[in-house]
Parts: sequence; C-alpha cells; structure tokens
Amino acid sequence: MISLLRSFLLVTLLAALAACQTYDDPNRRTPGEVTDDTAILTTIKAKLIADPDIQGLSIDVDVYQGVVTLAGRIPSRSAAGKGAAYRQHGKGCNPRT
Repeated sequence: MISLLRSFLLVTLLAALAACQTYDDPNRRTPGEVTDDTAILTTIKAKLIADPDIQGLSIDVDVYQGVVTLAGRIPSRSAAGKGAAYRQHGKGCNPRT
C-alpha cells in the first residue's frame, strides 16, 4: 500500500515538474512577464474601482508586456482624464497615448 502511494506521489510530482518545464504561452511571454502584467492590471483596476467618479467595473483593463489599454464607457471627460492618469501610474507599465 505504501509502495503504491509512493509511486503515485512520484508520478504526480514528475508530471507537475514536466508541466512547469513545458510552459509555453502562445504569445511567447515568460512567466515573469505574465506576473508583471497581472500586477499592473490589478493595481490599475483597483484604482478605477475605488474612484467614485469612475464606474470602474464597466472599464476593461488589458495589459500586454507592460502596455495598458483601457476600454469602456465613462460618465465624463474628467473621468477619462483620471482613467488615463491611473493607466500611467501602474508600476512597471509602459503607457502609450
């Protein structure tokens, strides 16, 4: 019984390690780039949601290799300016106008 359990755990561990080694994003981003983009997205989305002038849940935030794209409807031009400012303040982002 213990031998069977050890074999199962060994096979599971090897499969997990093999999956880590074969990571391949179709866009060729490294796991570090994906993590950085996720951190930027989370920071900007949190700022948008926390701002009472912007309906943050209706704004779509996309980040690819540090480039931030915002899409959605906003209530006013001043809110648009705030959204653009938040986009530029994400740590590690490369804002494009």
